[in-house]
Amino acid sequence: MAQANDQRGRRVAFVKHGQFPPGSAIARATAGRDVALFNVGGQYHAVDDLCLRCCASLAAGTLDGTSVRCRCGWTYDLATGEVRGIPRLGTERYAAAVDGADVCVTIPEA
Repeated sequence: MAQANDQRGRRVAFVKHGQFPPGSAIARATAGRDVALFNVGGQYHAVDDLCLRCCASLAAGTLDGTSVRCRCGWTYDLATGEVRGIPRLGTERYAAAVDGADVCVTIPEA
């Protein structure tokens, strides 16, 4: 995976754009974090991969629009990272965008 630094953190090439169709999800350990990337109708959302309740992979959850439901039943809004129905509780979000042939995720520097 290619990596580059910018003002906001480390930009990591996560997956090839053409190999990641809408409705897809993938998880990877990168830059010391477990990150889940989702393609929602051509828009990319990246969040911490682990559910805050049961530590299951969110990439293995059920994608429904801009939310993903974990196997334990908790639903995360991918646009905000928030757990639906639990105010002020959410997972980390990361910037995700197409860069050439890759979908890249920006991981903040520690």
